[in-house]
Amino acid sequence: MVNHVLNGFIYQKFTKMKIINSKFNPLILALTCALACTKKSDNLVPFTAPTGMLEFHIHTYVDTNEVEYDTLYAIGLTGGRKISIKKAQLYISGIQLVKLDGSIYDVANKNLLKVQENEDLLVGNVPVGNYQSVKFHVGLDATTNQMISATLADSVLNKPEMWFGSSVQPDGRISVNFQGNIDTTTAGNGTDLSPFIYKIGTIGNRKLVSMPTYNFTVTANQTQFIHMTIDYAKLFEGIKLNHQNNLTLLTAANNANSLALKLVGNIPKMFRYENSK
Repeated sequence: MVNHVLNGFIYQKFTKMKIINSKFNPLILALTCALACTKKSDNLVPFTAPTGMLEFHIHTYVDTNEVEYDTLYAIGLTGGRKISIKKAQLYISGIQLVKLDGSIYDVANKNLLKVQENEDLLVGNVPVGNYQSVKFHVGLDATTNQMISATLADSVLNKPEMWFGSSVQPDGRISVNFQGNIDTTTAGNGTDLSPFIYKIGTIGNRKLVSMPTYNFTVTANQTQFIHMTIDYAKLFEGIKLNHQNNLTLLTAANNANSLALKLVGNIPKMFRYENSK
C-alpha cells in the first residue's frame, strides 16, 4: 500500500488490486476534485457592496414662512392673503436616486409620512457613490395603498387621518392632507378666514416629483442628508379661493373632479432644495 497526495488529499493505492492500477483512476480524481472544490467554496465570504445612510431633512413651509400650526401668515402668492394651517402632511414613496450617468437606483419598500412636527425622514442604506438628483412619488403605490393597516408592522400606514373613511378604502389612502383657514375675499385683503380641507389621494392621483440637479455623495458608514422644503402655498396656484366649492376636497369620489386634478398638478411645484431659489 502506497500513500499518494492529490489536491491536498491523501488516498491509498493498492498495487495488487485490479480496480486501481499504477495510473490515476478517473473516478477517484473526479470525486477528489469535487470534495476539494466544495471545501474551498465553504470558506468564501460573499461580497457585500459598501453602503451609507441616506436621510431626507424636510421643512414645512407656506410661502416664505416655516409653518407652526394655528399661526397666522400672509402669503405673497395671492397678494398677502391671510392663512393659518391646522394640518400639513403627505406620503412619500417610490424613492429613486439618479446616478451621474443617468442610471437609477431604486430604494425598495420605503414609505415615508412627512408631518409638520418631524423634519427627519430616514430613507435607509444605499450604495456608496456620486449622485446627481432624487425622484419620488407623493402618494403610495397601488398595492400598498390598499393594504389593511391592522395587519401591517409598518406603522406609517396605520394612520387614520390618511384614510378617506373610518377604515382603508378600496380606492386607497390620502396622499396629501392639507387643512386650515384662509381669506377667501376676491381682493385677498379680508380678515375673516374660511376653513379649507384638501384630502388629495386615491391610487390614480399618485404624483411623480423629479427634483432638479443637486450633486451629492454617499460615503460608506456615513449619513448623507438631502435638505428640502415643502411649500404648501403652491397648492393654491390657479385655484379661485373666492369660490366656496374650491375649498373642500373630502372623498375618494371627489378626487376625480376638476379641483382635484388642479391640486394634483400643483404637487411637484411644492418641493425644492433648501436654500435654492
